[in-house]
Amino acid sequence: TITSALDNLIGTENIQDLVNGKKSAAIALDGTMAPHAASVAASAIVWTLEQNGMSRENVSLIIGNGLREHGNLDLLGALQRAEPLGNVAIHEHSINSVDINKVGVTSSRTQVSLAQPFLEADLRIAVGDLRPDHFSGMKGAQSTVMPALASREGLTRHREISFHGSVTLGIFEGNLAHLDQMEACKMADLDVALNLVTDGWGRIVSAVAGGIEQSWKTAVER
Repeated sequence: TITSALDNLIGTENIQDLVNGKKSAAIALDGTMAPHAASVAASAIVWTLEQNGMSRENVSLIIGNGLREHGNLDLLGALQRAEPLGNVAIHEHSINSVDINKVGVTSSRTQVSLAQPFLEADLRIAVGDLRPDHFSGMKGAQSTVMPALASREGLTRHREISFHGSVTLGIFEGNLAHLDQMEACKMADLDVALNLVTDGWGRIVSAVAGGIEQSWKTAVER
């Protein structure tokens, strides 16, 4: 499912062209994802990158923990045990992380300062699973970038704007936090957004990958 989605990217170049000439890649994962889903997704991405000429030693995983000071040990363990992820560096980003770089400010005045290991990579991929969210209405790959990889200042402002309008679980149209996330992804030059649909047990049902806007639209329409 995931490898098929990566081989059929929506709204961007094909994966071979995206990888061509790139020396490094970073895969951002939402720290609240189900461990099995995160492990399967990361493994499929690394395998696909290797098939297109990138060594796994040049790939890193960035776990975005947002407001949380500590990561999910079950998630970290699942990634470390996955054979396809051997020799892949794993970084954890939390609200206390200091290795951040600023890339801009959104129209809602959110400072987009994100995890440095993610921004330093030549190829940037974000993975998220679709589920209702109390701030943005609906989570996805975009919320892995903002707020999961954000600085304390950016995250605080991002949370503030979600209270400027009504928020309905499952509804993202017109949601200021959702729009803020999309803007942040563009500022971060996100190459590929991988949106997963999972069942109640964290098993992957379907996957859509591609440009941030196009892949999101396709994923929510499924």
